[in-house]
Amino acid sequence: MAPPKAPDPIGPAAPECYWADTATAPQLPPVSLDSSYDLIVIGAGFTGMNAALTAAEAGMQVLVLDAHAPGWGASGRNGGFCCIGGDHLGITAIANRFGEDDAKRYALGQLAAIDHVAALCENHGIDADRCGQGEWVLAHKHERRADLLNYQRELAHFYGLQAQLRPTANLDSAGNINPYSQPALWTPTGFGLHPLKYLYGLIDTALARGAHIHAPARVTGLRASPAGWRVQGEDFQLRARRVLIATNAYTQDTLTRKLRGRLLPAQSNILVTQPLPADTLRAMHWAHLTPAYDTRRLLYYFRLLPDGRLLFGGRAGISESATSFAARRAQHTADFLQLFPAAHGLGIDYFWRGRVALSRSQTPHVAKLANGLYCALAFHGNGIAMGSWSGHQAVKLMLKAEHQLPDFMQRAPRRFPLPWLRPLYLAAAYVAYQWLD
Repeated sequence: MAPPKAPDPIGPAAPECYWADTATAPQLPPVSLDSSYDLIVIGAGFTGMNAALTAAEAGMQVLVLDAHAPGWGASGRNGGFCCIGGDHLGITAIANRFGEDDAKRYALGQLAAIDHVAALCENHGIDADRCGQGEWVLAHKHERRADLLNYQRELAHFYGLQAQLRPTANLDSAGNINPYSQPALWTPTGFGLHPLKYLYGLIDTALARGAHIHAPARVTGLRASPAGWRVQGEDFQLRARRVLIATNAYTQDTLTRKLRGRLLPAQSNILVTQPLPADTLRAMHWAHLTPAYDTRRLLYYFRLLPDGRLLFGGRAGISESATSFAARRAQHTADFLQLFPAAHGLGIDYFWRGRVALSRSQTPHVAKLANGLYCALAFHGNGIAMGSWSGHQAVKLMLKAEHQLPDFMQRAPRRFPLPWLRPLYLAAAYVAYQWLD
């Protein structure tokens, strides 16, 4: 199987993607489709492959279907941050809405999610280029210092973590500084990785445990049956006792009415530079491998990669047309150079974009939608850890085994009001966020 080079619904991302160019995709063995399975997983990304691995290890006959090559979607387009996150609501707001106990259960789940990914890599020999220790949160203006202090208190109260505040722009004794010349907060958990090397290692492991993967294979519809579910594809019809939808922001509204109008896709844009000379890194004052993001509502996130390139990402863009691709690349590059002026004149080797999924509740969902039908999605741009763990937990939920999911995550996603207006909701939010930032 070749690296994911399929056409991109929001621009020619795959051909320019650094991850795809620096990882070798596994060869998928031919699949002779059976008529029925214990579990069919739709989506061969982090969530789907974790579910498939867990199900196969539990002795289930499992088939994974994907409309494209594994890793074509968000699992091959992200920034490689394995970190705390999964919601947009915030842990204090979650506690206020759902209760202190569920909030703490969710916080511990986020920590367990990071540990889950680390354990998978260690236990199965997956070399995912893990690097960095913890994560930096950078105030982008002086008024956001209060946000850092509040987050520090939340980390201590809900997560049991002792984050370290740097009251000046100096991050360490090695000369690294916050490029905004403002305070910063270091959280002691999380790391960076190569997302496709991680995913491809998961695929190899799941295949070795007896899971099957059929891709490309687009699912066009689901229909309940007395024995479970009928899964209809463009050139196949299968039966399964259980179905897990793990397509996140690439979920089609036509797949099932249970998810119609319930997700809001948003864009994330990423560039990767050429390998940077040591003097440029010194001039940028950013020469360590710990991932970082800032306090903007339309945040920037960035990390130095092991080969000396700098990855820079950000949320922006409404149009998914091919013609908007060049304009978005130009704007994203300008944003990068404004933050790191020492990079002027250096090459940008890669730029791509992809979707992240938001839910109306602004929380992730691992839910039973109907008898035998489940979903695990809406990770709000933090799918490496939370998406991986959610796929694992989804199988435990469907098998009625002990799991760690808080109650609010088990609720089915709610429908957006007037869902055909979702792009306008996003556009209005972007205008408000840009003004606040």
